[in-house]
Amino acid sequence: MKKQNKEMKKNDETMNKENEIDQMRIYGVHELGTPIIVAEFQGERLLFVLDTGSDTNFLDERVYEHFKDSIEATEGNGFVIGVEGNEIPRGKLVTVPMQIVNRQLSVKFFTLPQGMNSFEMLEKQHGLRLHGILGTPFILHNRLIIDLTNGEMRFGDRKVA
Repeated sequence: MKKQNKEMKKNDETMNKENEIDQMRIYGVHELGTPIIVAEFQGERLLFVLDTGSDTNFLDERVYEHFKDSIEATEGNGFVIGVEGNEIPRGKLVTVPMQIVNRQLSVKFFTLPQGMNSFEMLEKQHGLRLHGILGTPFILHNRLIIDLTNGEMRFGDRKVA
């Protein structure tokens, strides 16, 4: 009986560790009112706003310029409509391999030309250096479950105890 209990406890610990991999904290929800996700790229931490109202993923042009030798890019086209209804030209279409928790992802972004975006405004407002916006394409493609009440996010439909 003791051996069986020990084995069950070990299985529970293994399952909890697996669940931690699929579950991550969304920072800033309760502190800033804005959900922030931490990703890693080339050993550096990048902060992204999770924006369910954005139909595009955006990368700050300054981030692209910093990493441009390591990022695949093509010329973008078209524009997006900003919050105030103004047209903002999209820059390059870039693919960034990144890691969120223990999950390797390849995310497509459009860059926003400097001076045409609100990253600087958000940084001044919240005191954080933000690197981009993850919109609905990211959310849908990765099958995210977002729990703003508890400030948690999970990939896919995997249950977390």
